[in-house]
Formats: sequence, structure tokens, C-alpha cells
Amino acid sequence: MAMLHLVVLPALAVGYVALYRGIRRLAGWRKETVFVPWEDVVAVATRNMAVTVGGPAGIGWQLHILPPDPERPGYSLAGAGIEVGVTGLQMALMQWEQIRRYMEEGSEAVPERADDYSVAWYKDEMARQRRRHEREGKPFWRYRLGRWMELGYFASWYTEYRVNHVLPKAIPKGWIQEWSKSLPKEDWAQPSEDLSELSRQVTAAYERGETFLDLGPVEERFGHANAGETPKPAYHSVPFAAHVG
Repeated sequence: MAMLHLVVLPALAVGYVALYRGIRRLAGWRKETVFVPWEDVVAVATRNMAVTVGGPAGIGWQLHILPPDPERPGYSLAGAGIEVGVTGLQMALMQWEQIRRYMEEGSEAVPERADDYSVAWYKDEMARQRRRHEREGKPFWRYRLGRWMELGYFASWYTEYRVNHVLPKAIPKGWIQEWSKSLPKEDWAQPSEDLSELSRQVTAAYERGETFLDLGPVEERFGHANAGETPKPAYHSVPFAAHVG
């Protein structure tokens, strides 16, 4: 069982990725970059629940960040967006508030770094857990075996491998650098007055000592219930890559 868990399952995971990429090529799928106004991006927190013969189980939350469809204003773009598992509604709000502040206030408004879950991070985490188990007089080998059986090291190795080898091949050389060049200030998209006023009100609330959990529905509280609801024209899109990698 240990060999099945530690050898066969990772091999199946790698094989699934290769099969998925092959099917994409046969189906002619392509990647595309869509430029959308930040004001039209939507965040949704959902709660999922599995049902078993014994009753409800597997309750969890997810944060969805959805870009609008460039051809159908008012709809989300099918197959796009980001989906992140979170521990609860409060964590979803925290994740979204960090993203919002980064987009509206800049990188200085958010923490400088986050865990990258690389092999180096995994080794540091094991060292930290070893010290904790020694302080508490608990056997560390049980914890380490549990993480090994959960494929913790493999997950960190595979994450690092994808970042260093897989993702660079999926992106045309120099594409990110070209796309990331700063636009002239006269070409910057301007937020609506409603959104700008909401941002000022939220910033003032933070300066008064309130937290995002105290604010509640900010559109209703600050009198801008229709902020971001004005219909927008279609957006342009640009091919992501000539190949279907």
C-alpha cells in the first residue's frame, strides 16, 4: 500500500497532465488574454456541501474571482477566472480584500511575501515542526511520516517543477515582460466616481480603526448601491499564444 501511495499515485498524476494536454491539442483549444476593467471583475464566495448516507459532510468554502465576458457585458467569461478553497466566509473576505487593496492601492498595501510551497519551504516547515515536537516532547517521526504519506514533499517538488519548467514553456518568450510594461498615464483606465468614492469611504473607515468585518455591505452603507452595475461595451481580447501548450 505504501508503494502504491508513494509511487503509483504520483505517476498517475503526471500521466493525467500529459493526457490532458494531448486532448487539448486534439480539440484545438487555445489560450487567450482578455483585457478587462478592474471595476468589472466579480468576486463570489460559495459554500459547498457533500451529502452522504449518514447526512451532510464535507462542508467547505470557495472564493471565485470572475472576469466579465468580452462579448457579453453583464456575464462572466466561461472557463476563466480563479477558484480558491478557503476555510470559511471570513477567510474568503480576507483574501478578496487583500487582492482589492493591491489592485486599488498598490503593492505597498499588502504583505511583501507569501508561502511559495517550494521544496525549500517544505524543508523549513519540517524543521519548524521538528523544533515544536521536541519542545512538546512528542515523536516527530509520526508527523513526518504523515506528511510523507500525504505526498507533502511530492506536492512541493511538483509545484516548484511547474513554476520553473512547465509554466515558462506555456508562455511565449518575453510575453509577460512586454505585457507588463507600464502604460502612459493618459492611457490609464479611470474608475467610476461611485467606485472612487467607495474606496475613499473604506480607507477612511480603516483609518478610524474599523476592520473589513465591521464594514458589512459597503455599497449599502455608504449609499452607492449601484456601483459597478452600469452596462459596459465589449472588451477586446488578444491571442495568448500561437501554440496550444
